[in-house]
Amino acid sequence: MITQGEVKRKMYFVAEGKCLVKMIDVLKRERILGYIKKGKHFGELSLLYPTARTCSVSAYDYTTIAVMKESIYEEMGMKFPHMTLKLQEQATKAYSNDPNRRFFQKAFAKIPCLSEINDMLADEICYSMDIAYYNPGDFILKPGDKVDKIMIVSEGNVRISFRLSDN
Repeated sequence: MITQGEVKRKMYFVAEGKCLVKMIDVLKRERILGYIKKGKHFGELSLLYPTARTCSVSAYDYTTIAVMKESIYEEMGMKFPHMTLKLQEQATKAYSNDPNRRFFQKAFAKIPCLSEINDMLADEICYSMDIAYYNPGDFILKPGDKVDKIMIVSEGNVRISFRLSDN
């Protein structure tokens, strides 16, 4: 149904059956996170924030799914604005133990302009950030590269080198 890393703005509702939730971690290990049962939903983050999928979800057994596309979500949001706020509140609560979210919350606390933001704005920033992986020896930035973003190191070590000018 959904694959970790893809960007599709859809939310899913499990009408029958059960779904398996898994992710590939930064060390390229597959981790089973759990199951989503009948009556539950997933994928709401992609409707709330323009983000890549944080995990993969597949049918565990015979499963019937209802899909809400972005256009339907936006139309409902215009008619029922409180629905969007409620979904954001539920997502903030449901994903409180998400390792990426926890990491970014700790990182934001150390950045003065982000340290005082509320949870919903922190989630929007967190789930809108691109995540990149580098192998040992890879250059993240080279002299002369234009830097137009904040980069936060979540795992590993980074060596920073620069030259002082003669002036």
